[in-house]
Amino acid sequence: MKTTLLIMAAGIGSRFGTGIKQLEPVDYAFQDINDIPGTLPEGRTKPWGTGQAVLAAKKVIKTPFIVINADDYYGKEGFKAVHEYLVNGGKSCMAGFVLKNTLSDNGGVTRGICKMDEDYNLTEVVETKNIVKTAAGAEAEGMAVDVDSLVSMNMWGLTPDFLTTLEEGFKEFFEKEVPGNPLKAEYLIPIFIGELLEHGKISVKVLKTNDTWYGMADYLAEPHEEYICFSNYPIGDKIADFVVLTSRSKMKVCIVEVKGADFKIVKANHYQGLNVHMNDAITQLKNHMEYINRNYSSFRTQIHEDKDKAINEEYSGNYLVGPRKTLLVDPQKDIDVKYIAIGGVEREDKSIEESHEIVKCKPADNLEIASWNSFVRKLDEYHGHHPVQ
Repeated sequence: MKTTLLIMAAGIGSRFGTGIKQLEPVDYAFQDINDIPGTLPEGRTKPWGTGQAVLAAKKVIKTPFIVINADDYYGKEGFKAVHEYLVNGGKSCMAGFVLKNTLSDNGGVTRGICKMDEDYNLTEVVETKNIVKTAAGAEAEGMAVDVDSLVSMNMWGLTPDFLTTLEEGFKEFFEKEVPGNPLKAEYLIPIFIGELLEHGKISVKVLKTNDTWYGMADYLAEPHEEYICFSNYPIGDKIADFVVLTSRSKMKVCIVEVKGADFKIVKANHYQGLNVHMNDAITQLKNHMEYINRNYSSFRTQIHEDKDKAINEEYSGNYLVGPRKTLLVDPQKDIDVKYIAIGGVEREDKSIEESHEIVKCKPADNLEIASWNSFVRKLDEYHGHHPVQ
């Protein structure tokens, strides 16, 4: 039996073009704000959440499936454990990451700590805020936290039958939740599964994984967990894959273009430049850079206005606000803009010439070029873990 990997990704068309070669064959399902069991509330622009996003793929899912976020790094062990559980007849499960493998040396994090029975059946996910590393392990608000606890990082294993239950739940959500909060109510997978657990309507097996988990926005955030990440963000008449806002007082703006990992970042002989896909990413970033340089004042105003809309849950596009739900920046100060192109892989025996070629192709000091393996190494160093294999 095969399983399906369901990747929840905003703006996937602009990020991956006509397909994702690493995942072919691939089907696309698009979340439509009007695909609802009722009438769209007047003024509603916010997407309906991950529950509706999964339902959008109902017609193409024919096998047990794994749900992940596109912008997180999960490692390999969790995928293998969830896949094997499903193909061997399991119904619902989730990857349980060891808390210490999701913590950072750079500040507190919010995690959903799993409560389970003796057979590793999930009974509850407890959201715990501001978990920080200590000499003895970890603590939250002065209370010790077991670093060997398992936490949910939203990697779920489910079956096609679950989609029927999810659809019925969406109808109930629309009848009970939307009337009271028509512009902001969201139908979220973790919340819905939590409600099913509470009423004894689902059993979810927790599968321990020793993988290290990373979130891209957390890595770019400074201070940690204070950020806003937009995807498919308009800059003039172009679209950026990601724009991450962070820092305090003076806003830091990171503009990111992402390509696949199915090519070498530098051409084979090292002396003919970067792969064409990386050159495309750099061209896109140069276009953004030129627009911002020409329209700096209006762009600074735009980015601060969109920051406020996101914090107040009024932004109409795709975005994620960090766990601290704030960004303490001064709209009167200049913004610090950085550009990052991520794509391809290095050779295992990376040469001096390859490093020189990457540096030589940088069009500006504030533009960073990274392969996927170098980017993951930086994530690993940032989070204070052992090197990723």
